[in-house]
Amino acid sequence: GTICFISHDRHFINRIAGKILVADKGTVHVFPGNYQDYQSIWKKRLDVSSPSQDGNDLKQGMTESIEAPSRKAQNQKRLEAQWRNELYRLKAPLQERITRLESLAEEAQRQLQDLGDRLADPKTYQEGSLAQELQLEYHRCQERIRQLTEQWEDASLALEELERDFWKDKDPVPGQVNNGPVSERHSGVVAGC
Repeated sequence: GTICFISHDRHFINRIAGKILVADKGTVHVFPGNYQDYQSIWKKRLDVSSPSQDGNDLKQGMTESIEAPSRKAQNQKRLEAQWRNELYRLKAPLQERITRLESLAEEAQRQLQDLGDRLADPKTYQEGSLAQELQLEYHRCQERIRQLTEQWEDASLALEELERDFWKDKDPVPGQVNNGPVSERHSGVVAGC
């Protein structure tokens, strides 16, 4: 099936989209790939060409690129697919760690809630030693959540850094260096399919 969505979340678009639709001044342009592909390939190609004042050359260049990709474009797509696969392999361990930390933190939150409920029960305080044990366990659980949250933040930052740094040395258009996402230069809406 097909899902069409509109989002400002680039990470979401990159993970889900197989095509990018750009609506600009009443015209819809279709770009194969995800948002990062759209930015790194198509926008750089468009920047290399000098569009006319009314933008017709720009639109014609995009249509031609989509309808009749050259051997060079096909090789570029193949290279970019290899890069995406490499990035996926590099990201996988960090994503697994993040998922594991999230599960552990959720379990610790459930334990903390259970301990809090038990501490709120007046029957707990009928035995003095039980209340003290539960309070110690409650504080240990709070500390565990703090540590898991810190580890999750570190892993998430490492993942973001990996994604950002991975593309720095990639050269989507010969003679141009990819320094990260190209800023938006059109007033259109970006949607993914």
